[in-house]
Amino acid sequence: MRLGVLCVAAVIAGALCTLTTKAAFETSVGGESFAKPFFMELVVGTAIATSLLGSWQHRPRAAAGTVECYLPLLPLAASDLLVGICDCRSVLLAPASLVSLVNCSMLVFSAMATRAILGSRYSRTEWGGILAAAAGVILVGAASLLRGEAAPSGTAPLGVLLALAARALQSAQFAFEERYMKAGRFSPLLQVGAEGAIESALCAALVLPLAHALPGSDHGRVEDVGDTLRSLGRSPTLCALVGVNWLSLAALNPLSMSIGLRHGSVLRVFVEIARPALVWAVELAAWTLSRGRYGEPWAGPQSCLELGGFGILLLGLAFYVRGARERAAAALGGGAAEGLLPGAGRPEHSEAGVPATAPG
Repeated sequence: MRLGVLCVAAVIAGALCTLTTKAAFETSVGGESFAKPFFMELVVGTAIATSLLGSWQHRPRAAAGTVECYLPLLPLAASDLLVGICDCRSVLLAPASLVSLVNCSMLVFSAMATRAILGSRYSRTEWGGILAAAAGVILVGAASLLRGEAAPSGTAPLGVLLALAARALQSAQFAFEERYMKAGRFSPLLQVGAEGAIESALCAALVLPLAHALPGSDHGRVEDVGDTLRSLGRSPTLCALVGVNWLSLAALNPLSMSIGLRHGSVLRVFVEIARPALVWAVELAAWTLSRGRYGEPWAGPQSCLELGGFGILLLGLAFYVRGARERAAAALGGGAAEGLLPGAGRPEHSEAGVPATAPG
């Protein structure tokens, strides 16, 4: 029951992250939409950094409190920053439900990354599920090319490409994070919180000043920081959306880490994949209730294609879970049959928050 509550809470928090980001981008202030992806990424970084508050009692086992011990996290934080920027841009360019569906490709990329980086091995049933999931994502991507009305400027395909790039990079990042947690140098919350703090510092000290200095379409800049602050001061609705976005992100991270700590990080991917159904349902309901002012419509054949792709992806997930259970039962003599993923019930891996992997 506790795992179920954690998963449901994580799905709701994740859906709120996507929905409030999209709603903020669509909010009009002074006749202009709030298209500020770099600022929204700063919101993401500061929310992730709150994980440090829950890890005050944990410290690195070596060189505690020194800057040097956190330097290995710099590449991971830079990767997370790039992933976040791609995510924000993808939500800006494409419908929220479409981006959420494309994010389901995380399972495919995660399998390839853990195989290459951690030496994980998968059964035929698991590979069948992974291939089915890939086919489902391809169908969703095809729908984005056919669904011209989804983005009036025709930017939906670019948003899909950015979402795919973010998932590929994040999969490799997750695998390296597992390696660090296995080594026991950081507790999960301390590691993620430190990454968020570094990410926020990079965004505030480097990314936002560059975006403000370089020429672009936002009042002559790539992103006008002054206009961002003025917009926040003039719109209580926008402030509320940003606040809910920050709170949902701050809650999502401990929830996600708690799930990974007990049942492996791949289960975090499953929780992420459950998000699109809720996002899509809310977007369709918002379109109907607001008479087309918010959300997105049902786009006929294109939406049917997206729905079919999502169904195939869920079927792939079912096969993957079945294969994972069979492999866990075979490896542990049935002791892990109750767990969803390899590594459930194994203290040496549960402590690190990662699934057990076979050598080779």
